[in-house]
Amino acid sequence: AISAGSSSATSALIASPWSSQLMKWFGTDRHGLAATFLVMGLVYAVFMAMGILLVRLPPPEWVPPVVRATAPKSRHGAGPDRTASEAIQTRQFWLLWVVLCFNVTAGIGILERAAPIYRDYFPRAASPAALTAAAAGFVAMLSLANSLGRILWSSASDAAGRKNMYRLYLGLGAALYLVLIVAQNASKPLFLVVCILLLSFYGAGFATVPA
Repeated sequence: AISAGSSSATSALIASPWSSQLMKWFGTDRHGLAATFLVMGLVYAVFMAMGILLVRLPPPEWVPPVVRATAPKSRHGAGPDRTASEAIQTRQFWLLWVVLCFNVTAGIGILERAAPIYRDYFPRAASPAALTAAAAGFVAMLSLANSLGRILWSSASDAAGRKNMYRLYLGLGAALYLVLIVAQNASKPLFLVVCILLLSFYGAGFATVPA
């Protein structure tokens, strides 16, 4: 499940400040933006090539422990014996699609507005510059939670099972969003912990759904 996860997790943590720095060097006119995209594209190409060389599928006979411990399933469900066209005709496929859609939309809702949310929750900063720096740190912290969630929760799914992990993502995730609504800015530590957990579930959804 870890290797199956796609990775946009570092976008806010690395790509955002990096692209800002490149635009300071090259400028923000059409030539500067073109140079920024060219440099970023070349660097991404190097790392993608490294991924192609390093990432490998497990041996054909390998299965996670949770699969080995489970009795053979009926062919009426979606599984490795289904083609893509057959899979999209199953109830399981569309339930999984809806689950992933909710999980991703909820995570993006926080990550995309993380800096304004932080400024709203912590309005009494020492200075505007300090507030901006703290908001950037908050965004970086959420991006790190996103990345770690892909590794930790997807690893746990190998033992606990994919369905159980998605029950955790959705059930506990819904409760955590309710906590944010009810508590609002009454407790700053609670706000930070809840946001970190929610973003870890967001990353975990990407890493778990392919498996």
